[in-house]
Amino acid sequence: MSTAAVKFESVKKTYKSRQGRIEALKGLDLVIPEGQIFGFAGPNGAGKSTSIKILVGLIRPDEGAVTVFGHPSGSKAAKSLIGFLPEVTLYHEFMSAKELLAIHATLSGIPANEIAGKCEEALERVGLSDRVNYRLKEFSKGMKQRFGIAQAIVGNPKLLVLDELTSGLDPKAQAELLTLLTELKAQGLTIFFSSHHLREIEKICDSVAIIHQGTLRTSGTLDEVLGEDVTVSLKVMTKDGQEPKGELAQWRRDSDGGFLTIIKKSETLALIQSLEGQVERIHNLETRRQSLEEIFHRMTPKEEAEKS
Repeated sequence: MSTAAVKFESVKKTYKSRQGRIEALKGLDLVIPEGQIFGFAGPNGAGKSTSIKILVGLIRPDEGAVTVFGHPSGSKAAKSLIGFLPEVTLYHEFMSAKELLAIHATLSGIPANEIAGKCEEALERVGLSDRVNYRLKEFSKGMKQRFGIAQAIVGNPKLLVLDELTSGLDPKAQAELLTLLTELKAQGLTIFFSSHHLREIEKICDSVAIIHQGTLRTSGTLDEVLGEDVTVSLKVMTKDGQEPKGELAQWRRDSDGGFLTIIKKSETLALIQSLEGQVERIHNLETRRQSLEEIFHRMTPKEEAEKS
C-alpha cells in the first residue's frame, strides 16, 4: 500500500467578498499517494486553486491541516519538498534558459559549486539540453512549459505540483508533456496534476479526485472511480411495438423500431424481469464503463455552480 505524500484533513477556507462570505473549502479530506500521478479535477470555482495555494504554502486554511510527507504545509520542510508550476508564468525572456534556471537553483538553496550541474541535469530531464543557451523569448509555449517543469524540479523535490500544465497547447505539445510526466513519475516523483482536460487525467493518472463547491465528490484510484459507474446498454423489440412499460428505465426508439436504454449494472436483473411478457426479444446487452468526463458532469451539475 502506498504511503501518503499529501493529506488534507477537514480543511476549511472562507473568503470575504462584497456579496458576503464565500466558503471555498468546506471540510476537504483528501489523501494523495506517494509515487503516483494524481489528477485533481473540478469546474471553475470548485476550490481547486484554493487547495493548491494551501498545499504549496501560499495561504493558510481557516481550519484543518494539510501535510506534505508528514510536514505541515507552509513549513520550510514542506516547501523544500515541493516543486510548483502555476497556471500563469512570467519569465525574464531576455535571459537564457541556463541563466534563468541558475537563479531558481540558487533560490532553492543548491550550493554554488553544484548549480551548473543541477541545471544541466534538470534541462536534460525535460528535453531541453539542446536549448540551454536559447533565450526564453525564442521558446514556443510548449518549450516554456518544459522549462517551467525544469525550474520546478531543479531543487530535487519529492512532489511536483502542476496547475493547468497543457492549457493552450497544441495536441502534439500536450502529448509530449504527458509523456514527460510519466517519465518523471518513473524517476520517483509524485505528481499533483490539476487540469480541466479530463481525457488527459484519464490517460496518465493513477488516482483522481473530483471537487465541487468546496467538497470532495469522489476520489480513489482511476479504476475505482471509473468502476463506480459500470452501466449496461440494452436494446429490445417489444411485442406490440410500443415503449416498454414501467419506471425502471428511460427508453428511446431506435431507427429499426427497437427501444434503447442505459442503466446501472446493478439494476439489470430487475429490469429484465420487469420486461417479461412485453419483449419479443433482446437484441443487444452490452456492459460499458463510463468515462471520467461523464462521471465529472454528473457530479458537478451546472445549476449548483457558484464561485469559490
